Amino acid sequence: MIIGLFIVNINPPYDWHVPQNDTLWHTLTGENNPCPSGWHIPSFCEWEFATTNWENRYDAFNSPLKLPSAGLRDGLTGYMFEQGLNGNYWSSAPESTNSKFIYFDINHANYQSGNRTFGLSVRCIKDELISIPNNPFPLDASVIQTKNITLSWSCFDPDCDILY
Repeated sequence: MIIGLFIVNINPPYDWHVPQNDTLWHTLTGENNPCPSGWHIPSFCEWEFATTNWENRYDAFNSPLKLPSAGLRDGLTGYMFEQGLNGNYWSSAPESTNSKFIYFDINHANYQSGNRTFGLSVRCIKDELISIPNNPFPLDASVIQTKNITLSWSCFDPDCDILY
């Protein structure tokens, strides 16, 4: 059923897409990625990293992401509620027939899982890809230079599996 331009679904598994498809946002090239080219919906692990020290909605808004307490839209009725009281932001991580999201209000900031028919906010983050030269060490040694560099990196597993 469509209310205005919002899809509601009163039947299990309560998803806006029938049949369910866990890959629509799951990757940078997801078929329904709502972000512009070069941006994507954060994975659950990316949200965990970005929100490490958050305790409430004030931390969410005062962070570099500036997340407002936009509330949400009910997936069964299409009505909006809790604007200004809490924030709910989807991750790209499915969980069974639900999807994971970050939730914050005046006293809490935590992670939850909910029906995909709910209209939660999305925050796109920039893709961070590193390009490496095709041949940094030519065989004829024509370009030998000494450079001091400092490297740092972060690894995000979209499924939050333990990396060995």
